[in-house]
Amino acid sequence: MTRDPFGGFVLRLGVLVFGVSAGMSAGEVDLAVTEYQSRLGHEFEYRLSRHGDRVVRASGVLSDPVQGDRIEAARDFVCENKGMFGIDSDSVRRAQSRVLTSRNGIHVALTQVIGGVRVMGPASHVHYDEQRRIMLVQNNFLPGARPRTTPRLTRDEIGPEVKRAFSEDAAVTPGEAQLVLRREGDDLRLVYYVPTRVASTPPTDWMVFIDAIDPDVAPQRLEVLLAASAKGTIFPENPVTTSLQSLVFPNLLSPTRLSGSYVRTYNGKNELWLPESVENQRKFTTATESDRDFTYRGPGWPDPRGKPSHIRFAEAMAYYHVNRAHDTLKDMGFNELDEQMPVFLHTRTFYLPHYQPGDSTLGVFPRTGLLEIPAQWANDSDVYYHEYGHAALDHIQPLLRANVEHVYGRIYHEAWGDILAASLNRNSQIGEYAWVNDAVSLTDFRVYPTDVQDPVYKITDPHQASLIISGPYWYLYRQFGSKVLQWFLDANYLLDGSENMFGIRDAVIQASPEDYKQLIYNGFLNNGVLGPDPGNNAKVKILDVYPALPQSGTFEKRTRFRKFETIAVCVDAEIKDAAPAYRFYGKLSINDAQVFPSITQVTLPGLVEAGNGTRSQRSGGPYVLYFVLSDKDTPAGSYHLKIEGHLGGSALTFEKTFDVTIEP
Repeated sequence: MTRDPFGGFVLRLGVLVFGVSAGMSAGEVDLAVTEYQSRLGHEFEYRLSRHGDRVVRASGVLSDPVQGDRIEAARDFVCENKGMFGIDSDSVRRAQSRVLTSRNGIHVALTQVIGGVRVMGPASHVHYDEQRRIMLVQNNFLPGARPRTTPRLTRDEIGPEVKRAFSEDAAVTPGEAQLVLRREGDDLRLVYYVPTRVASTPPTDWMVFIDAIDPDVAPQRLEVLLAASAKGTIFPENPVTTSLQSLVFPNLLSPTRLSGSYVRTYNGKNELWLPESVENQRKFTTATESDRDFTYRGPGWPDPRGKPSHIRFAEAMAYYHVNRAHDTLKDMGFNELDEQMPVFLHTRTFYLPHYQPGDSTLGVFPRTGLLEIPAQWANDSDVYYHEYGHAALDHIQPLLRANVEHVYGRIYHEAWGDILAASLNRNSQIGEYAWVNDAVSLTDFRVYPTDVQDPVYKITDPHQASLIISGPYWYLYRQFGSKVLQWFLDANYLLDGSENMFGIRDAVIQASPEDYKQLIYNGFLNNGVLGPDPGNNAKVKILDVYPALPQSGTFEKRTRFRKFETIAVCVDAEIKDAAPAYRFYGKLSINDAQVFPSITQVTLPGLVEAGNGTRSQRSGGPYVLYFVLSDKDTPAGSYHLKIEGHLGGSALTFEKTFDVTIEP
């Protein structure tokens, strides 16, 4: 069992820890892990709190099938293990409950209540599978909290305070006020939460928070960030739609450097590639200003107030917008990325803007991953919001990007990124500055199943197909405002990574209030996602499975190969009635496989994504499942290959064995 060297969340493949009281050290938790492992007999993945004193997330088979009411069973589970969760039984019994049902099981949310007031923040969740076993626990109880719960300000007095939060010359209409304990880090503050609409063009929706104890505390709204001791000048959206504005840069660890609690910028000055080690990381610089003003002369818009260092302008954009994305989602209960997100700018790169998951950063940023934003895209806030959306979703459900059966995880990643960008900028145009003619609008109509695949190339373009999900989102957002973003965020926690568009729709429906479920269903129905999940009812005839030599876009069937030649494992198939975006995949076995330096499973959509019609060596090219490469050290001789293949979403399986010869 290894200790996390960075001192934040600790993730171990181990066992669920029981009997650990709040305030215990990580060493004591480790001891309890060993003890429970010996009693339970199998392991779980689990995560400790930042301080290592309690389990905050556990996944795996956590219980036997429970009997009776699952809400009470969830409460019992938490109470029986109150030492691990760090909260007393009375708090668990007082918690408000909510039950969601999906095709994956039952999900019980327990929202902490203190002094009769609901805690506004992430609820704790106990998730059951179809066998009634507890499979996932998300522990968000705040232990030992004793906040004030009696307001000094009455509901009748908050109307003027709400209007004080807005400077817009438009009518402000407060909704019904709710007294809640707003979670701010590990602190709780008694506030009135007031959903508010501003009659601007178009109308905008806000979450306004009025301090219920101290009238001297200024009201807050979702986009009004916490006060900080630094400022900078950036584009609130991009140079086309907004002018330069001087804005507060919140959450800085030091007021003189763009390194904060949730964001840090790294500038490669157009000389450095992404770091492959901590040593290389130190070669990057971070903007530092002793006067606490991060205002620079951006390229193309000289600002006499700015410092003559336009290469730093992207850092100011990155810090402000990534921090804003983080704070927006955190206010809605997202805590999985409460760490410093590194944003790399002015790097040497061949890539478009992207999020790189932590498990692919070569150990440099294992927990957060990183964002890389090339210079030509660095002046459009949509890009930062979209890429941070990828990071947030990946920290909730990383399996969405790892699903080999279909492309729907990637499709939803693109949809969620656009959803976050559209919500923060409150318009449907995504990347109108960064992408110009290739910009996406959430009003561009796409329908399932017709528009999942490109009509010419017959493969899925996740960006275009994502409009089948983000289109219904925008349809709902125009009617109900920012609460729709909350529903989609909540739905992300219900995904297990296997969902297609129907599963994603069902998760959103389950995560929404009862009065809106039919409206959400209708929104997706307009884009062709209607009825129960049809799955993939493809009728497949496997015509041949064989080794081939790829050359110049063709595949030559053969059984003898020279060293350094690539062996392609190919499938000819005739398919009817296939659902779009599903892939062929398989398990390849080779005797003495270790003598081959490279055995690569193919994921390129054009080679594995199944489509209706016949594909073969002579007609459109075969499906290709693996590439096998030999080298000078591969012994000459005969090798036995076995492929066990599948088509995602279907019951189809096929098996074929064949021999290939590597010539001397």
